[in-house]
Amino acid sequence: MTYVRESGVSTRAEHRYGYNPFMRHHLAKLTPALLVGGCSLIYNPNNIDKPADDARIIDMGEVAVDVDIRADTNPIAMVLTEAFPTTLPEGTGDGGSRDGVIVLRGEQFVKDVAGNLAVVLTPMTAGAVTLESFEVSGNGDYIALAVKVPVTADCEDGASVPVKVTVTQNNGIGGTVMGELETGFSVTCLDQLTTAPTATAGLKELYSKIEVGPITIPPGVSSPLILRSASSIVVGDITISGSAREPGPGGGRGALNNPTAANAQPATGPGAGGIAPALSSGGGGGAGYVIPGTMPTGGGAGGNMVGDIWLSSLANNRSSGGGAGAYTGINAGTSGAGGGGGGTVELTAAGTLMVGTISANGGNGGSGSATLGSAGDGAGGSGGTVLLRSLAMMTAGAITVTKGSPGTGPGNAGVSADGRVRADAVSGHPANAQKGPMFVDVPTRVTVQTPPINLTGTMADSTSTMRVFDKANNVVANMTYTPVFGGGSPASAQLMPTLKAGYNRICVWVAGGIDTVPESVNCQTIAFLPP
Repeated sequence: MTYVRESGVSTRAEHRYGYNPFMRHHLAKLTPALLVGGCSLIYNPNNIDKPADDARIIDMGEVAVDVDIRADTNPIAMVLTEAFPTTLPEGTGDGGSRDGVIVLRGEQFVKDVAGNLAVVLTPMTAGAVTLESFEVSGNGDYIALAVKVPVTADCEDGASVPVKVTVTQNNGIGGTVMGELETGFSVTCLDQLTTAPTATAGLKELYSKIEVGPITIPPGVSSPLILRSASSIVVGDITISGSAREPGPGGGRGALNNPTAANAQPATGPGAGGIAPALSSGGGGGAGYVIPGTMPTGGGAGGNMVGDIWLSSLANNRSSGGGAGAYTGINAGTSGAGGGGGGTVELTAAGTLMVGTISANGGNGGSGSATLGSAGDGAGGSGGTVLLRSLAMMTAGAITVTKGSPGTGPGNAGVSADGRVRADAVSGHPANAQKGPMFVDVPTRVTVQTPPINLTGTMADSTSTMRVFDKANNVVANMTYTPVFGGGSPASAQLMPTLKAGYNRICVWVAGGIDTVPESVNCQTIAFLPP
């Protein structure tokens, strides 16, 4: 299909092309900002790859150079030179996600006047993209497009669908002039996830849409459950808890003790509980996470507190296994094993996010027993990790990240720690979740250089940071902004960052966030059209 929007009025004319699959693009280039709708990416590792002190900085003078004002436009001299970004993922603008932003650069575009200028997008595959609206800058150098890339079964995973961009305007002397980009940008096709996974291996980095029933990942899987969508996510109940020694996906394993030290298997994870000393009859040390695990009398050391309340890195915020109890030295007792930690799950949707209950609890420690003397109990595993992100509305059931219980035998074990939950969304935060900073109703285009940008987050928080990048990943105006979230429900913050003419990407990091870690940051794209 060829989609035409002419001075705010849409028409549709049919144009057929043979399908031509292109080489697969690496999906990391598309990952959302995840929180990624379409171009409103949650995260793009190719664009966010330099810390502030390493980024190329644009001073205010350079920003001003790009915002020149022309008194007159010469319509006959119109030239179309480029479109940016060069690719959008399938699902952009679908499932409650925000429209994608494409900025056309050129010269002598006529400001929107009825009948003067038309934009046509011609994808090689019918239905691959639709033009929702556009606006021309006052200086005639930019056109900002709002587009949708609907989810369709005709878009084969990994294929790249070129989209031709044509701009036509009256030349002022009774004729027309046209600018054309044969491949202005491309749509990258993505799989839909419609069958609930039972393992984490083989999952894609990004899907166009996720709609599945209940998910249960059996204990003992080493990798976390990470599901990201360029549009919406609808999932039933999720169960990723540890059981006995085995952890939920991505969690730490519980310890196992044996009569000989050579056969002992320590707990794993950053806050692993310790094994009780030999012949002590003590219990295993509790696994640490949000707080340290405790050390029982005569037992194993408690695990350290790990990570941070913002879940700035899933690698540093994960559960650990509990410590194992001691043997008495009399080969008639059984030492209690430590429980495995709860699993890790991330659900990131550029559109709406709906999920049932989530259980990411630690496994229970084993009980020690003996006919002669006593053997120590195992400590439970720590609770798991849950990260939910939506650039739209979130709906979630009860979320539990509870520590496992210690064994109930004669040798008391330490107490382990619960896990962590973070939710970033416009609305619908779960009650027990830390609220990360998230954008609210950011327009696709503005005509002022310092527009108000609204965010929602945690009341009284002033720990996150925000920066603006241009299309070359330069930091605009050498500025880092700090949102301060006031009262209200939800808490809100407003900043007025400086934009550069044309394409801008605005990103906000949680405290301690790392540029190259996707869970650290949420991003939105916006076009600034000089008046």
